[in-house]
Amino acid sequence: MCGNGIRIEWPRTEEGRARTVITRSGAHRRYMVPCFRGGLREAHGDAPEERDAFILLDACAGVEFQEQPARILFEWRGTQHEHFPDILVLAQSIKEFWECKKDQESLDLEVRRRTERLTELLSPLGFGYRLITTSQLDQERLIENAIRMRRRATLMIPDHVSRRINKLGLDAPAIPAARLFGSYPRDLDDHISLLYACLYQGVLTGNLREPISIDMDVMRPSLKEVKPWVWQLFDQIN
Repeated sequence: MCGNGIRIEWPRTEEGRARTVITRSGAHRRYMVPCFRGGLREAHGDAPEERDAFILLDACAGVEFQEQPARILFEWRGTQHEHFPDILVLAQSIKEFWECKKDQESLDLEVRRRTERLTELLSPLGFGYRLITTSQLDQERLIENAIRMRRRATLMIPDHVSRRINKLGLDAPAIPAARLFGSYPRDLDDHISLLYACLYQGVLTGNLREPISIDMDVMRPSLKEVKPWVWQLFDQIN
């Protein structure tokens, strides 16, 4: 795929990666994260920020992603440059390449100027480019909640629970989850597991910056929402 001053080269590999991250003789720690959407697979990264991004993206309904997705050749300052973005993220009308950096690395002038240049060149091709930092990923209980939601990724939601959820209006105000699942102590473990599964599958939404509990306020996702919750959290920070 080519544009003015830029070319995207997609890999022809079974796993969809443009470069190999995990090797037997790796000089530093690598990260392998099992992901559950679209079939069980592993996402490979070479930084903890990439690992956390994989976890959040896999926990967010309506999102697909590919790590090490492409080789980008682009013109900058009169010379040709090569760049391997960390992640390609697809969600509804969103197509973005992500580069994951530590907070201090993101302040580097070279990194910021490259981000600006790639954003400019990729836009006519229909792609965004986003610099993701440690502080964006490490928000309060966000990663912990995502991990717990992912543990219930394959849990089936019973029909009677689905019927209760469907009775909620799409634009109805939030209600405590206990009203949907019950709050008896003997059922609490089952109910919280169902809540995790509903949040993971996107049939319910809530404030994921706070601990997930049976007392949290939940609602059906509104038809007015145009972005998955990961982007809504990023927008709040920005």
